[in-house]
Amino acid sequence: MVWIHGGAFIIGSGTRLYDATILSSLNDVIVVTINYRLGALGFFSTGDDVAPGNYGFLDQVEALGWVQQNIAAFGGDPNTVTLFGQSAGAISIHYHVLSPMSKGLFKRTILQSGTATIKGFMAQSDDASRTNIIANGLGKFVGCEKDNSKELLECLRAVPADEFRDAFYVTKLAIANMTKIKDMMIPFPPTLDGEFVKEDPLNTETKFNGEELMIGATTDEGFMMYLPLFPVHDSEFTVNKTMYEAMYSMLISDKNQAVLDAVKLIYVDWDHADEEDANYLSALCQMAGDMMFVCPSDLAARAHSAQGINTYLYQMTHVPATTLWPVKTGTSLHADDIQFVFGYPLLSEMQLVLGGNEKTLFKQTPNENDIQVSLQTMKYWTNFAKTGNPNRSSASDDDNNDDWPLFTVPGLAYKQLSLSMENSNALKARECAFWNQFVKKLQQSGDTCVNKEESKYSEEANSP
Repeated sequence: MVWIHGGAFIIGSGTRLYDATILSSLNDVIVVTINYRLGALGFFSTGDDVAPGNYGFLDQVEALGWVQQNIAAFGGDPNTVTLFGQSAGAISIHYHVLSPMSKGLFKRTILQSGTATIKGFMAQSDDASRTNIIANGLGKFVGCEKDNSKELLECLRAVPADEFRDAFYVTKLAIANMTKIKDMMIPFPPTLDGEFVKEDPLNTETKFNGEELMIGATTDEGFMMYLPLFPVHDSEFTVNKTMYEAMYSMLISDKNQAVLDAVKLIYVDWDHADEEDANYLSALCQMAGDMMFVCPSDLAARAHSAQGINTYLYQMTHVPATTLWPVKTGTSLHADDIQFVFGYPLLSEMQLVLGGNEKTLFKQTPNENDIQVSLQTMKYWTNFAKTGNPNRSSASDDDNNDDWPLFTVPGLAYKQLSLSMENSNALKARECAFWNQFVKKLQQSGDTCVNKEESKYSEEANSP
């Protein structure tokens, strides 16, 4: 099992947070964690052939090639490699599923809260101005204001590595004319480079790499987007109507009024919509989580199932007693599933080694419910890695798909990762129909109306 860490392609490490001792020792698997270049060093692009980007992905390809060549010496099987990762790590893995450069490097994939089908996260050809602003903005901060990509790259290569690395911080890029929230979150996104990424993941008809897929998200993926609203983390988490009106459209790339109105219709609690002091936080969080994580996962699950690939969908609904976030919301947040996959609820404390010094990441009194959820989650993950089926640990096991049923269309079965581990159907089906199907139709409808109005006024202006 090869773990690819997350961190928005700008932060993270394959070693600092991901101790796989429990996962590997209790479940008889070999776990490899890898590093890859991040931020400007990993994903800087000029939007052309001079610096196409995706260097961090190429690092991952090299690491997967190393696993193929060497894992047998550790007792592993290069023919049964499973990639698993969370957030940007899951996004990375989905790109490997799509990339011709990754063909034959793995057999199965597990995507935790992230896919390549998150709209707006990949810089495309029509994002040239955005890419240029980012590239030139970084150049400005290190003294490389140049007229063209070639001169810019030559100058940047002469900048000391530490200075170049530190120049990409989001606060500096925000000063360099970055105005869109998605640009600030992912200042150096994957690019359509023509080599590793040959086509838009949202439009691809490529046959996917890999034979089976497990994919899912948590119940409150979106809260992390709004955590900065609450600098005092023990305060009440409340967003009133005025704040909601000012904020709800910020993450939505298309400002088509029909789309914005539909978002309100779907997510606002209309029983209290006339109350200024009603709490709109859930409307914000569920919208952001569905748009960026849950519904792209639904889109990917449907696409894989349509190609005949055995697909297993999940949602983590269990609320952990201990979270790595500085808050407790009573919900399962983005990345809360990681601790259950790695078995951290079995620990009383976890240590990190930073710069040669030990640092306690957390101390906890082990919680029996968390332990049970973690043990079962690890079993599902490792069963899937071994057999392609989370219900079977070996070829000799009974094929009990009633435990975790396949995701199919129709059917839409999924597993709730909770103490009861119950099965459900149609995860956020209405919301995902909206984001994956109807938003595009609303956009086209709005464009048609605008074009008709423009044509009308143009005819009136030109008439005698």
